[in-house]
Amino acid sequence: MREQPQQRRYRGATWQQELVPYRGATWQQELLLKAVLLEGPASLAAWEQWRTHVDPEQLDYGSHRLLPLLYSTLQRQGISDPQLGRFKGVYRRSWYDNMLRFNAATAVLRAFQDAGIKTMLLKGAALALGYYRDPGLRPMDDFDILVPTPQGPAAVDMLKALGWAPCVEFAAGTEAEALAAGHAYPFKDAAGRQVDLHWHVFYQRVSPAADEALWTGARPTMFHGVPTHTLNPADQLLHVCVHGTQMLCWWRNDERANLRWIADAMMIFRQAPEEIDWNRLLTLAQRLHYVLPLREALGYLCDVFDAPVPPDVMRRIGRARVSLDERIADQARSRPPKHWGPWVALGWRYLEYSSNLPADVGVLGRLAGLPAFFQRRWGQVPLWHLPFVAAWRGLRRVRWAVERHRSRHAST
Repeated sequence: MREQPQQRRYRGATWQQELVPYRGATWQQELLLKAVLLEGPASLAAWEQWRTHVDPEQLDYGSHRLLPLLYSTLQRQGISDPQLGRFKGVYRRSWYDNMLRFNAATAVLRAFQDAGIKTMLLKGAALALGYYRDPGLRPMDDFDILVPTPQGPAAVDMLKALGWAPCVEFAAGTEAEALAAGHAYPFKDAAGRQVDLHWHVFYQRVSPAADEALWTGARPTMFHGVPTHTLNPADQLLHVCVHGTQMLCWWRNDERANLRWIADAMMIFRQAPEEIDWNRLLTLAQRLHYVLPLREALGYLCDVFDAPVPPDVMRRIGRARVSLDERIADQARSRPPKHWGPWVALGWRYLEYSSNLPADVGVLGRLAGLPAFFQRRWGQVPLWHLPFVAAWRGLRRVRWAVERHRSRHAST
C-alpha cells in the first residue's frame, strides 16, 4: 500500500512541517503505537487495522521493539490472537536481557557509591524503573549512568578497574581532553554487555555548568538496593522529547525512525501526569535552547496520541521566542547532511556546538572553539592531526564528487 501523507499542523505552533521518516512515524507505525498506548476501543481499532496491513514477521527495528508493550496491552485487554505467543516470547527475551544488564550495572553503581561517586540513571533504565515498572516492557541496548562532570575521570578509572573496557579507545591526547569534548563514552564487559558512562545529559550541551539544574532537580531512588538518582518527571520528559526528535547525531548518520521516545513520553504521562512541573519544563527548555524540539514533540503527542498537555502550555511554548541561531542549529542537528550538502551541514552543526559557549564569548571565542568541535566531529583526533585529517577528508570528498559525476555521465 502507498503510505499516507504525513503533513500536519502541530497544536500551538505557528509553522507547518512535513514529518520525514527519521523524525516521525509512518502510518503503519502510528497504528502500532496507538494500539499499545491508547485505551479501550481506540486501542482495539488500531490493533485490528495494524494486524490487517502489517506482517508481524517482517517488522522494522523500531516496531519490533514495541512488541513487549503490545503483548502487555493485548493481554490486559483480554485479546486472543495466534501471534500472542510470539509477542510473549519477545517480551520474555527482553525481560531476561534487561535483568542481565541490571545485575551487571548494579555492581557498577555499588562500586561508584563506595567510591563516593554520585550517580544518576538515564534513558532506558530510568524509564523502565520509574514509568514502565516492568523491565521486560522497555527493551534496552545498554545501561546509561550519569556522573557529575568533575567525577568523570574517576568514574572512567573505576570502570576499567572493574574490568569494563572502552568500546573504542580514547584517541585524543589524554582522556581529560576526550572528557572535555564529549558527553558520554561506552564501555563493555567480557560478556559483551554495555554501559554508557555519561558526564553530561544532552550530547549538544557539554559546558561545565550544563547539568547543574538537572542534578539539583534529581530525585533519589534505589536500584536493586543501591542508592542512585533519576531525573524528575519534567526533566525526564524534556530528555525523552529532545533525544527522540533529535535522533540524528551530528557525528553519525542514523536515519532509522525512532519510535521509543513516543512510548517513553506517553508512559511518563500515564504514570506521573500530576507530577510534571510545566513551568520548570518550559523554563529549562528555554535555558537549554530546546524550545523547537519540545514544541514539535509535544504537538505531535497531542495531535496523534491525545497526550494530556494543558492547552496553556502549548500556547506558551508556541509563543516562546526562538533566535535565528537556535532555528539553524535545530535544523543542523535534526536533518541528515545529504539534505543540505556536507559543507553547509558542517557549518550549521558548528553553530549547534558553539551554543554551549557563554552568550558573551564573542566571535573570537567561537572561533577558538573550532579545534574542539573538529575533534568531536572527527573522532577525538589529536590537535596536531587536524590539518591532515581535514585535507584527507577534503580530497576524499572531491574524489567522491568526481566519481559521482562520471557515474551520472555514463548512465546518460
